[in-house]
Amino acid sequence: MIAGAATAGPARERSAPAPVRLTFVAGSSICTARADGTQRRGFVRVPPKRYVGRVSWSANGKYAALIRGARGLVVVDQWGRVLRQVIRHFEYGPDDAAWSPDGRWIAVDSGTHGRSIGIVPARGGGWPAWRKLWDPNDLGGGAESPTWTPDSRHLAFAVAFSERLFGESGVYAIGIDGRGLRLVVPGGMMPAYSPDGSKIAYVQISGVEGGSDIWVSDADGANPRRITESGGEDARPAWSPRGRLIAFQRTIDGHASILAVRPDGSGQRVLVSSPRYDATMPSWRPPTPFHSGPRRPCP
Repeated sequence: MIAGAATAGPARERSAPAPVRLTFVAGSSICTARADGTQRRGFVRVPPKRYVGRVSWSANGKYAALIRGARGLVVVDQWGRVLRQVIRHFEYGPDDAAWSPDGRWIAVDSGTHGRSIGIVPARGGGWPAWRKLWDPNDLGGGAESPTWTPDSRHLAFAVAFSERLFGESGVYAIGIDGRGLRLVVPGGMMPAYSPDGSKIAYVQISGVEGGSDIWVSDADGANPRRITESGGEDARPAWSPRGRLIAFQRTIDGHASILAVRPDGSGQRVLVSSPRYDATMPSWRPPTPFHSGPRRPCP
């Protein structure tokens, strides 16, 4: 027997698949955790009073895009180190950046340009490289919360129209060539396509007191069904990489936590809740190896 053969083979056979990681904003920091909310680790810190947005991971899980304070839209590595600045000088921070599944583009609302929706090459290029897809032509309306179809050919996003601008608020979809704008979910907000593109999760205002719940429908808006009903404010749905869970944030009595629910509305449970910070803006890292290295504690 060759020395080492008895241990090398079984070690490969028994190696566990890379775990899915949950990412969330914890106060002014970003943390990661196991899919059940345990083993929380610090990922990105932002100076006090600086804005931080939701993380969007590249398909290979090695890099992440996010809005990070005055630096604007940046790409970081899996240790949270800034690798490059993609766009800077936002007048105010957009909530979400969205990395396309094919790795080529990052979608983001423009911030300084009336909250029109557009895409920029993931390699960078700044505002000159930003391609506008849709413009509300009115500062009282605007687009936000972009989400990609799995083929990277279309985006959905939420539009909130003002009373002065003709149109219907809701979730719209458009091709990355800027064509084919269509209303998908009237009144919907914060859309998120499922990993296979067959479903879309979104937020709907419920009741006269302004609460909100998570809904799921077919990708074309058909067969809508409510999957949460808390009496509070449910927001920011995010599908896990295999589509088995939808993470979301829930705010009740001014306190925000991260929960998860199955797409059929069953199995709802709390993943992250802390008296020290609001846990918001959940997203998921693909199941790829997470290299060891120094890790900061989550606040």
